[in-house]
Amino acid sequence: MEIYHSFTEQGYKRLPDNDEISELFKDNIEPVLFLDSCVCINIVKVVDYKRKATNANIQKVINLKKYISKNNLKVRPMFGLIELSYKNGNYNIQKYWDFCNRIKFFEEIPLKHFLSFKYDFFKEFYVLQTPELNLESTFKSLEYFFLNTYCSLLKIRAISLNGLSKNKAEKNIIEFFNWMSHELGIILGIEYKLAMNIFGGSTEYRKMIWLDGDQKLLKKKLIGTSWDIFHTRLCTNNFEFAKILGNKNIEGYFITNDKLLFNLHAHYSLSGVIEKSENFGTMKVFNTDFNIPHFNDDFIEKQNKKMIEEMTERFNKPSKNNVELTKRLIKYLEEINNVA
Repeated sequence: MEIYHSFTEQGYKRLPDNDEISELFKDNIEPVLFLDSCVCINIVKVVDYKRKATNANIQKVINLKKYISKNNLKVRPMFGLIELSYKNGNYNIQKYWDFCNRIKFFEEIPLKHFLSFKYDFFKEFYVLQTPELNLESTFKSLEYFFLNTYCSLLKIRAISLNGLSKNKAEKNIIEFFNWMSHELGIILGIEYKLAMNIFGGSTEYRKMIWLDGDQKLLKKKLIGTSWDIFHTRLCTNNFEFAKILGNKNIEGYFITNDKLLFNLHAHYSLSGVIEKSENFGTMKVFNTDFNIPHFNDDFIEKQNKKMIEEMTERFNKPSKNNVELTKRLIKYLEEINNVA
C-alpha cells in the first residue's frame, strides 16, 4: 500500500502494524502520527474537492485514512497547520481552524463513507465552538529554535555562493562549523548534516536552500525548509515532546511527502539525550551516516570528534537563547543572499 514517507527519532521506520501498536500500548507508549504541512494540505484538498483535487496525491490520502481507521489512531497536524497559517511573522487564525476542521473531519468520517466520495464537508461537519489557541504565543515560545534554523540555512547558502567545487568542500564545512560555534552560539546537527551533503557534492540537496531556483521565491523556500527541519526536530524527539504532552510516553512518527526531507533523516537517529537542568539545556547525541562524495572518512571522523568535544564543553555552560543576536545575523545574511 503506497503511503507517505515516515521516520522516527531512530531514522526511517515504517508505520507500525496492528500487533506493534498493541505492544506499544501494553508498554504504556502511545504511537503519535505527526503530519507535515504538505500532508495536511493534501488532506484538506481531498476533503474539499474529493476526486477533483489537484496537486494532491489522492491515493496516499486514501491509504492514510485506511491506515488510521484500521488501527484506530489519531493524527496530529498542529505544527504543519501553524506553518500553513504563518506568513511574514503573522498568523491567519481563521485559516488555521478551517484546515484543522477539515483534518478533524478526515479523522472522524467513517472509512466507507470517505471512500465513496459522496460526503459534503460543508453540510456534514458542524463546529460547535472554535477552540481558543494563541498561535502567536505558541510560536513565540519556540521562535528562537526556528530562527536558528533559518539563520543556518542562510549561512549554508551564503557559503555556497562562493563555490561548491570539491577542492572547497572541507574549507566550506569547517567555515560553517566555526560559524555555528563562534557566532550563532549553538551546534545544530540536522543543519550540519545538510551542509555536509551540500558542500560534499550531494547536489540534490541544493534544492533545500533554493540555490538554483527563482530568486523571487527564495525566502518562501528557505522559510519552508526551516519549518520542515524545526518540525521534525521537535516531533522526532520522544523525550522532549513527551514533556510537552505532560510526561506521556510516546513513539512519534513523522509523516511527510518530501523525499529530500525524508532522505536527510532516514539514516539520522537519536541515540541519547542528557538533560542537566532547566538552566543548562539539553544535549542530544545522534548517529548518522556520511556517505558523501567529496569527504573522506578521516576528515569526517576528525570533524565529528571536534563536534562532540565542542558540544561536551558547552554542556556545562548555561544556555543563552539570544534571539536578538540571531535576528541580527539573519538580517546580515539576508543581504548577502539578496533575500527580498
